[in-house]
Amino acid sequence: MKSLLLKITLYSAACLLCIWYVTVLYLSQRPNVSTEYYMHYIAKTLVDWPGNGGLQYQIGTKLFMGSRATTNEITPAKNRGRGWLAQEYDGQWADNDAQLFFIINQSAFTHDLRLVVDATIKGTTRKVNVLINGMMVGQINSNGSKNTYEINIPYTVINKFPIVCVEFKINDEVVDPELLIHWVSISASRGPNNGSIL
Repeated sequence: MKSLLLKITLYSAACLLCIWYVTVLYLSQRPNVSTEYYMHYIAKTLVDWPGNGGLQYQIGTKLFMGSRATTNEITPAKNRGRGWLAQEYDGQWADNDAQLFFIINQSAFTHDLRLVVDATIKGTTRKVNVLINGMMVGQINSNGSKNTYEINIPYTVINKFPIVCVEFKINDEVVDPELLIHWVSISASRGPNNGSIL
């Protein structure tokens, strides 16, 4: 009788251990954490920890890319993905493919938006493609000085995605380009400008 009770106890313990391991494996694949936590700590797609809810974006907010904000009206950017290089006082240098992430309240708009970028572009071609969720929406062309650019973001490009990914992709033909982004903002659209200087 003792050996039967011992076997039942050991089998029960082994079954409980198996159930525990399967549960841990399942939860490791589908963690119950915030989007920001998942993107920063698990997927490693965010450079900065924005805090829970930190990717929520209020339309019209200027996100400052530099190490110090120059006015109280500009919020420091904590939504940077891969592709960012040295941070300067007044902006941040981007590599050939730099990303920013936003979570925009879909009920807050029903029309196109506009991406406004204050940047300095140096290099031979001075062209930067701008992609939203993998779709090219415009191109920034520069004369080497600091300019503010605006690019139309079609509603159809962002209305189906809970997270908006903005990519700055420098043309392949440029050997050693430099893109210094000072600040970015997404606001209500005034029409398709796609890279025009304000």
